[in-house]
Amino acid sequence: SASAAESALNMTYANFIWTTLAFLQGCNSLAPGPPSGVLLNSTGETSLALTWAPPTTGGSPINYTLTINDSSSHVVIPDNGSPVYNYAFTGLTSNTPYSVSVMASNNGGNGNQIVANNCTCKCIAAAVCSIA
Repeated sequence: SASAAESALNMTYANFIWTTLAFLQGCNSLAPGPPSGVLLNSTGETSLALTWAPPTTGGSPINYTLTINDSSSHVVIPDNGSPVYNYAFTGLTSNTPYSVSVMASNNGGNGNQIVANNCTCKCIAAAVCSIA
């Protein structure tokens, strides 16, 4: 049987291992790069569709933050390992230019955002907007 001192040492060692593993699993010290393949399209008179792919540089993203017209409100989309992501902005005003940004982030920080500028909702789905 182990002595009280050996038991305490084993318990301390086990706690150290579990604490270290928990820290490493929750810590991605390298922020992701910017999302790739970003496209913003008019999909109707009052809607826009944003499409993007995960970053090709930096750490692995945990989620993506989408913002429209630099507003304080945003949408957070969790990363699920998909090669391509899509999001529809609906209920917008017809013939109004919009700018949308997408940014990847993880525990290491936020990557650079990509901004699609001056996309206007049209009656037909023909507009592909510029990417800054």
